Amino acid sequence: MAAYAIYEVQMASPLLSPAAELQFRVIYCGRKKTCAVTVPTSAAAYAFRVRALHPATATPSPWSDSTTSTVQASAPAFRFDAAVTSPAVVISRSDGLGAAYKCNEAWTTVLGSEALVCGVNRWQVRIDDTATPYLFVGVAAHGVDVSTFLGGDEFGWGFIGDRALYHGRTKIRAYGERFGRGDVIGVTLDMQRGTLAFSKNGRDLGVAFAGLRGELYPAVAFYNQGQRVSLLPSAFQCAGAGVVVSESPSSTGPDDITDMAVTVEHMLARAPLPSRLLERAWHDYWTWTEGRSSWHSTAEGYELLFDTCTSAIDAALTHSRNVSKAHSLRAGARVRTPRGNAVVVGAHDGEVWLHIDGEPGAWFFTAEEIAAGQSSGLFIAGGDVQTVPVLEVSMISCRLLEQLRETSCSAESMLLMQSSRACDVPEQILSARISLEDFSALADCPSWTVEMDACLVHAVNELADSSNMSPFALTPHVLRAAFTQDMWAPLLGAPGDMHTREPPSALAALCRACLLRRLNHGIIRILPYCDLHAAHDGIAAPATSGGSTCQQSCNGASMWQQGHLGPLLSCLRRSIFLATKETLLRHCIDATVSPAGKTDDDYDYPDALLHVSLNRPRAAVGASSSCDVTRLQTSLFGQLREQLQPLGAERLRMGYSHPMDDGQARTFKVRFEGEGVDDYGGPYRETFTQLAEELTATSAPFTPPPATHESQEASSLCVLPLLCQVRACEGDATFAVAEGATEARHLSALHFLGQMLGVGIRCGVEAPWPLCGPLWKMLVGEPLHHGDVAALDKTLGAMVPHVRARAANGEDGEQVLLDLEWTPPFRAGDGDQEVIPWGNQISAVSSPALPRIFAMAVSAQLLRGADGAAAVRRGLASIVPAAALSLLTGAELQTQVCGCDGGVDIALLRANTEYDEGVSPHDAHITSLWRVLEAYSSKDRGQFLRFVWARSRLPLHSRNFRQKFKIQVSNLRICVMLTARCSL
Repeated sequence: MAAYAIYEVQMASPLLSPAAELQFRVIYCGRKKTCAVTVPTSAAAYAFRVRALHPATATPSPWSDSTTSTVQASAPAFRFDAAVTSPAVVISRSDGLGAAYKCNEAWTTVLGSEALVCGVNRWQVRIDDTATPYLFVGVAAHGVDVSTFLGGDEFGWGFIGDRALYHGRTKIRAYGERFGRGDVIGVTLDMQRGTLAFSKNGRDLGVAFAGLRGELYPAVAFYNQGQRVSLLPSAFQCAGAGVVVSESPSSTGPDDITDMAVTVEHMLARAPLPSRLLERAWHDYWTWTEGRSSWHSTAEGYELLFDTCTSAIDAALTHSRNVSKAHSLRAGARVRTPRGNAVVVGAHDGEVWLHIDGEPGAWFFTAEEIAAGQSSGLFIAGGDVQTVPVLEVSMISCRLLEQLRETSCSAESMLLMQSSRACDVPEQILSARISLEDFSALADCPSWTVEMDACLVHAVNELADSSNMSPFALTPHVLRAAFTQDMWAPLLGAPGDMHTREPPSALAALCRACLLRRLNHGIIRILPYCDLHAAHDGIAAPATSGGSTCQQSCNGASMWQQGHLGPLLSCLRRSIFLATKETLLRHCIDATVSPAGKTDDDYDYPDALLHVSLNRPRAAVGASSSCDVTRLQTSLFGQLREQLQPLGAERLRMGYSHPMDDGQARTFKVRFEGEGVDDYGGPYRETFTQLAEELTATSAPFTPPPATHESQEASSLCVLPLLCQVRACEGDATFAVAEGATEARHLSALHFLGQMLGVGIRCGVEAPWPLCGPLWKMLVGEPLHHGDVAALDKTLGAMVPHVRARAANGEDGEQVLLDLEWTPPFRAGDGDQEVIPWGNQISAVSSPALPRIFAMAVSAQLLRGADGAAAVRRGLASIVPAAALSLLTGAELQTQVCGCDGGVDIALLRANTEYDEGVSPHDAHITSLWRVLEAYSSKDRGQFLRFVWARSRLPLHSRNFRQKFKIQVSNLRICVMLTARCSL
């Protein structure tokens, strides 16, 4: 290669095991032939490799052989990280070991640059200057709120100079000694025992916290101006710094992002998927179906695939130290650990992972830690709490697979087997180790479309919700039983090729589900590196054919090469598990919450929390006014908007919870004028329900229903001139943005409506917002399709398939129009809206032009009120980050806002009920209560729940319950519902 070539150098960080797969990352790219790199961990082995890039074409040469070097580094294990703290914290530029605070009387936390994941880690913090004891030293997890003190949430553990320990915004206990200027605080984080201990000037203060696990960062929190601290370079002994768990989000590199971008593009274009993804998915499939591996959640919240074979666990135990055969472990075994009893999950990355009782997920112990523990009687199997299923691969199943190959002639035919035939396939076929070629043909077949994947993912989501499991943890037999012919019903009558072909077999669906699971795992890893905001800009125009807008956009220049990875993922939103989206949504909400401020007494309300006054009698009287301006201003919606909208979106992103609110997060406190009620959560929730009822009311309170047809047509416009009623199908009416809501005052009100939807999501308040399907899609930027017009106009929706079919047969366009006898039901002002220029003068339409003109008519109907919908979307995105919304479907957003749409699920309510002392769920009157509620109609259940709990809807899943329904004994010794008092 010429001297002017560009050189790219990559380094693999130290992994958990020498036998683990190297995870390379770029450390240098330039023309120089030498480079220097700073490593976080001393006395660790690093692997390096280099290649040359042509300066004009960027064509790379092959990688050099990797060279492993043991680095004896004098560099510190970590520094203060300026990227994850307030600008008020000044980090020393020379070495990053010093931090100073230039603000006053406001808490700010600064983290170390490297996470500590294993071993015993020690470092020292010198207090260079502080005028008060208000300074914290400790550790924090990745999701910590840096705008509060260390220990101010569940992700921080802090030791304050006033000799106290804090965690979860609670003072745990008094501890140690006071510290201040000139003192040196030593920190010892023992990840083997899960403990955190401190010392002062060399004097051990004892264990402060226990039960720590996962990836933890060193942390310091400041409060007063002029406070300064320094990390002592000579004190670093951090064995767990810089260690990377393979396939974890922290191990993601440029190659992973590039591979995922190519994969997503190929899926949208229905092109063959990259061989690397297919090989990984195939390996997952046969180890999963044979019971040799299982997915499990880690303590950090991400999922990993663990090898459950005894041989793999033994290999992890002996890769660096011999362990007695008598003390070998196997998946499912119960063992004692320094942190308590645990279950062996399996091996990953050359280490043994265990799930400690009471902890949220699994974490690993090194072979050295296990060997040392076994000498003390720990890590010795004492029994099983579960058995890891191992499916036997019999010769019968292998022969049956061969017969299918011979009779079907191709894997394409195997994919298209009818479900009835698939049901005749014995269970053993699922465990047959099919070849990579056959797996690729089944899982990577051109017949798999994004729409088919959506049906598959929907079935997986439903199964995961009903079984209260992660979609990754579902077993092959459970999935196979759920993959029936009914799951493809939504596609049988839809445009495309699905209606002309047989649905996929259960075996093909299982292979594809395994591939989608591997895809979702990769998406989780790259999400922090994707700009999803761009995918939320603008309302997507309806697709002009059976194919999606996403597919059409991939026919040409690569969106990935243009830097549009976020929009690509947004196009693939229906192939992403709901659990992944909800995790992203919760992380985005937590990261953008506005602090409420501090108070001297926990029972005092912070100054930043606004108290709003609402006059419900005034709203009821104003609804009868003939002036729409008056109706809007006097309504509860108008009163709330007048008091909240001028404050800005930042105040509306607050998530304050008062000690007496029973966990209900809030943005404001409500006072109903003239009504004797205190807001401890009930009036706050009731406000959202009344907003939904008020904005969708088509008549004023106590007004009789319209009698004439003309009056009924006029009643489709709501009392408040923002929404209009849509009667497109049988059942309950839905609502869309009113076409006339185009003035600035209307758009401002619709913007506030979007903000209230966002506040409901942030605070976990579900309300009955009966908005139509296309509007929900517009709010998340999901592309509209011609089939969506049925939700707005029943007649036009029924015409779509007929016009397409008859035009495709070459029938005369004018005759098609005459036979269907339709009139465009959309109007602009006083006249009909022209779909094309001078359209009212066209007496006949040729067959070739008919599909185009008809598509324009449908698009015009779908985009009615688009300006108002865009205002609602902007308001929603100002409260809930657009990055989280861009992966949701319209139906999923509706669920987040409205909760369970099928009425009050008594079984779900019963499973999330708490009983105070003196009340048992087995008491006769309690069981009678549940029987009576089950006999109620859906409407009566909702009214009952609203009366006793100020809720009209329940969350869709148990995991979304932030508060439990409570039953207690009253002073009269009869069981009543403990509610946040509401004035109903």
